[in-house]
Amino acid sequence: MSQIFYNALALIAPDCDITLPNAEVKFVQFFNRDPIKPSMSVSQGENRLKLTFGGWSLYIYLDTEPSVLQESQEMANHFGQNHPDKAIIATCNSLLEISSDADENMNHFNDYVLSIEQLSKIPGIFLLDMASLEFV
Repeated sequence: MSQIFYNALALIAPDCDITLPNAEVKFVQFFNRDPIKPSMSVSQGENRLKLTFGGWSLYIYLDTEPSVLQESQEMANHFGQNHPDKAIIATCNSLLEISSDADENMNHFNDYVLSIEQLSKIPGIFLLDMASLEFV
């Protein structure tokens, strides 16, 4: 079976107040509702979060480089043609790059989907799935 990796970009609107510590709290509250048997551990480094689910990890990197604005404009034009918030997407000046370890048997597909779903619930975040090249 082929190696499966998950990748997405979460473009962050200028007025969105998300920080990595805030995102960490949201993930912990969602995945570790049962404090006796947490389903995920999280570690934080400089500009990154690492979510670990039973030996498999999802990596979230914060990119605030000046080039993000130009990339957001290009993504809005190429992949957001019909998106109702295309103009806002084009103003995003930071983003979260989401990638994963290999998931050969798709054992962690739900962990990935639930993780990006938590990010997509935050106002001002626009998720671009890299497999479909569509905003979700």
